[in-house]
Amino acid sequence: MVDATGIEDHIAVAAAGFEMDAAWMRSIVTPGILDAPGLTLYVGYVDGAPLATGLGVRTGRTIGVYNIATAPSARRRGLGRAMTARVIADGVAAGCDVAVLQASDMGRPIYERMGFRTVVEYVGYVDPSRGPAGSGMR
Repeated sequence: MVDATGIEDHIAVAAAGFEMDAAWMRSIVTPGILDAPGLTLYVGYVDGAPLATGLGVRTGRTIGVYNIATAPSARRRGLGRAMTARVIADGVAAGCDVAVLQASDMGRPIYERMGFRTVVEYVGYVDPSRGPAGSGMR
């Protein structure tokens, strides 16, 4: 069960991992997110410190793997891979047989080693005058 502390830990680690403003992350990861059907919020702790995050969204037979982030100080220790594997395992346990995600350049090699493959590539555009500063959106 994730509580308010867990939500704040998720926000802090995800914001640091994605190098974005925590206020922007807080605007999408709200306490109400825990009530969304099929959604599970994850925080990975090592020696009591929050160092990794994940978000699983189940839709039918598909588990969406989102917000996989690792605190910069804890990278290259397998935490992102472990978090991804946990989200997928929970999806499989819930009846999912398809997993999807959107990979960053940093995460792509990890996901490919886990068996993911690129199905589609796209370019996104954001009006810089409307996006929050430090949101990580370009």
